[in-house]
Amino acid sequence: MSNLVEVLKSLSSEPRIRIVQLLKGRRLCVNAITCKLGISQSAVSQHLRILKGSGIVKSEKRGYWMHYSVNEKSLARHMDTLHRILSIEKATVLEKGESQCAAMKKKRVARTRRS
Repeated sequence: MSNLVEVLKSLSSEPRIRIVQLLKGRRLCVNAITCKLGISQSAVSQHLRILKGSGIVKSEKRGYWMHYSVNEKSLARHMDTLHRILSIEKATVLEKGESQCAAMKKKRVARTRRS
């Protein structure tokens, strides 16, 4: 679960989302990402460091250059986990809310019967 939290935190920045979109299905170096996004090379490097640290992006050295791509397996696993959590949470919240409402109704009925 904590790994999912890190993934969500790392995707909470627009430039990082744009980087992930650029890297889907291809490998790019920092210079190529810099040109396509129009942000500084150091900013791209910092964003890639965060994305790599959360497992969303992986790197591969080719000659002098480091090429980055989306870690499809990791991203798919996190998406599945997120989907399961949101599906379960929705049902759990409804069940808790319904049981709390029922308990409150019982208390109200008991109070009105006493008075």
